Amino acid sequence: GEGPIDVYLTFRPPSKRRYDLDNALASLKSGLDGLADALKVNDSRFRITARMGLSKPPGEVFVRIARL
Repeated sequence: GEGPIDVYLTFRPPSKRRYDLDNALASLKSGLDGLADALKVNDSRFRITARMGLSKPPGEVFVRIARL
């Protein structure tokens, strides 16, 4: 199909140290490229919403995909 694909990201850092959301998102660049490949779409269709959650060692990223 066509149109935007909403991608919601929640980063759970490995420690209580302060983390920058923009750096966390940049670190996931290859993961988002892989997601686009798996979905067989161009990642330019992604509308990304990212937030920083509570810390949880060793760290996690939750991804939720919603299509409009």
